Amino acid sequence: MISKRYQSDLMKDIALRGVPGDLHAWLKADAERQGRSLNGHILQLLQESVQSKRYIQERQARLDAFRAKYLPDGGYDNMEEVTDWIRHDRDHGH
Repeated sequence: MISKRYQSDLMKDIALRGVPGDLHAWLKADAERQGRSLNGHILQLLQESVQSKRYIQERQARLDAFRAKYLPDGGYDNMEEVTDWIRHDRDHGH
């Protein structure tokens, strides 16, 4: 038998309030097209979003480490401009 404490560590619940009607309708229809429950579909979308954000944060951390190691003085006059170029290329599939 699994203890209640262990069970509570496995899954948590989140209540979502104030969802706009058009968003709810779109999510519900999309869930049906995907053959999922609304809850399952929202969970899948949330997991994908978090994975993407984690990936971006990890890439940024590696870029920061690279800059610190190989470009201790910044290397460029405007690192924000270089970062914008990288993001633009990434966002446009390059």
